[in-house]
Amino acid sequence: MREHHTFKLTSTGKRLLQTRKTTACVIVTDAPVRLYGGYWDGGSRNVWWGVDRNGKPSQLSYPTAPPQFGGGADPDVMPTDDLIIAQGGTFCGKDRQVWFYATRLDWFKPEWGTEVVK
Repeated sequence: MREHHTFKLTSTGKRLLQTRKTTACVIVTDAPVRLYGGYWDGGSRNVWWGVDRNGKPSQLSYPTAPPQFGGGADPDVMPTDDLIIAQGGTFCGKDRQVWFYATRLDWFKPEWGTEVVK
């Protein structure tokens, strides 16, 4: 199962979810998420962190060096009801949109943002 939802963030949502972007994508999934691309590669890299149900961030462990320079294998992390996995970072030198991987959509609080219906 994989559902894709887009949210327009409020200033509270941007602060709590550590982004300057105005929208965020939420992927509802029951599959593990591979934490890849934690090293600089041509002006781009991914940054991964966990978010609890109150918006408090937590660190996730993932390699920050490519395999040829001693970086480990990309780990798979399972989102739970208490841990939402966030993916942000830089793409071509600019902040990229934040993606959240969660088991349910109802963790996204109304004060963080509203869903954009297409």
